[in-house]
Amino acid sequence: MNINWLSFAAAGGGTLTYTTADYTATVTKNGTSETITFTPTTAAQYVDLHYLVNGAEQQNFRMTKSGASWTYKIPNLTTGQSLEIWFTYEKGGPQYDSPHYTYTH
Repeated sequence: MNINWLSFAAAGGGTLTYTTADYTATVTKNGTSETITFTPTTAAQYVDLHYLVNGAEQQNFRMTKSGASWTYKIPNLTTGQSLEIWFTYEKGGPQYDSPHYTYTH
């Protein structure tokens, strides 16, 4: 299995964006949380967020749909923690997995 690892880092936080032909994913730092937004180019029936904080136990959540986008807020983070995130999403029937992204809070 070939996994693409992509790293985001923003001094002091802010919003980071990654765009592919299938979706745009953004990570927005909000104090002690990160808001993850996933906007597919083709309407999706669901989007699941998978993440690790500092390489610990994997968390899996169904994102909340808001208009054409899907969102989820990861709470209780501290400066310097490493996040690894990736998505599973439905696109016109088939299910797809995104590359893994890493981000430092």
